[in-house]
Amino acid sequence: MSMTRRRFMGAAPCVIALPVAAGLPASAFAQAALDASSMGLKPETPGAGAALARLAGEAARRGLPLFLAPGRYRVGPAQLPEGAALVGGAGLVRLVSDQPGPILTARGIRRLSLAGLTLEGAGGRSQAPPLIDLDDVASLSLVDCEILASPSTGVKLNRCGGRVERCRIAGAADAGLFSMDGQRMLIRDNVVEGCGNNGVLVWRSQLGDDATLVDDNRISRIRTDAGGTGQNGNAIGLFRASNVIVRGNVVRDCALSAVRNNGGAGVQMIGNTCVGLGETALYQEFGFAGAVVAQNVVEDASTGISLTNLDQGGRGAACTGNVLRRIRRRPLPYGAEAGGGIAIHAEGDAAITGNVIEDVDRIAIRIGWGKFLRNVAVTGNSIRRSPVGIAVSVAEGAGPALVGGNVLSETREGAVVGFDHDRAVTGDLTKPGQKLWPGIRIEANAAS
Repeated sequence: MSMTRRRFMGAAPCVIALPVAAGLPASAFAQAALDASSMGLKPETPGAGAALARLAGEAARRGLPLFLAPGRYRVGPAQLPEGAALVGGAGLVRLVSDQPGPILTARGIRRLSLAGLTLEGAGGRSQAPPLIDLDDVASLSLVDCEILASPSTGVKLNRCGGRVERCRIAGAADAGLFSMDGQRMLIRDNVVEGCGNNGVLVWRSQLGDDATLVDDNRISRIRTDAGGTGQNGNAIGLFRASNVIVRGNVVRDCALSAVRNNGGAGVQMIGNTCVGLGETALYQEFGFAGAVVAQNVVEDASTGISLTNLDQGGRGAACTGNVLRRIRRRPLPYGAEAGGGIAIHAEGDAAITGNVIEDVDRIAIRIGWGKFLRNVAVTGNSIRRSPVGIAVSVAEGAGPALVGGNVLSETREGAVVGFDHDRAVTGDLTKPGQKLWPGIRIEANAAS
């Protein structure tokens, strides 16, 4: 039955108790909802987008969510109004697009709630819009939803606040979730998998405070279909977004990085588990400042942690309490020759302390690159099975560094070695009789 204006105006409203069996938390919505099926919106209704938007508005005016009965709904772009709240049974309500464009959109509203819905695209790869496309939604609640097989991005948020929680985003041809100029978003406890270019992106159009919290997500199988040398292939990618916390995520099998911060200040990467990365697992790069990389586990990556680009203002980091294992040289995804094999790299104003590193192809800790070394302390680390334990730049122009109190074993090419760029130019500096280098202090290391 199609939803005409006459039917809509004349339909007898039906308010139902929100079914607990729908899989929704009891506190998520009020205990009552407007039943869409009693208002004429039923599964397989053709062109249901406009009707869905009208009924969502009617429910919002009554202060109720709109309940969708189980089934498959063919929805063209449905622009949702202020206060809309759509509720379905998790896994039971499927919204599929019946024409080009997103399935759900909203523009310039204060509140929007979506729960227990599955949105399904046609897959493939195209320039199509995302399945959920929201602009200027001040308080978004996207909870317990599935967003599947988007031909581009799964969920795109522009200047939005609120939360995306307990959702599954799978098979997006581009990114799973993309927040641009977010307003303190919470992205928590989601599963993001099998995406073409990135998992979760938090970007800003200009450098500034973002304060998004990305925590307890499970992200896996992120490819780099569009190529590039860093903008794709990442589980979590940050760009110009300051004061973002990335915490407690489990990341597996990504073409490039688990977490990559380009230029943001005050970015914290804490307690993440990162396994199977084709490039650098945890990356603070370009003009980053004031970073924390702490208590992460990195296994099976090309490079473990990189705090780099002092030449472009990248500086200021605490790298503490991380565990890094099986760091291997390998061909890089963007066609460069084999690289990596370095567990931790740092250049400017950094403290590298209390890390445990084991089984590395080249260098456990490298500080500096040519003249780009300034005020780096490497203390209290445990290093085992790495050809070079700690490499410190002694090239002309390199600044001061302290290497002290570390414990190293099975470092056959030297526990602490001076480098000029990628070339060793000294013997083991922990041995007696080695040349003293200005500004480089090496003391109290235990090497065997």
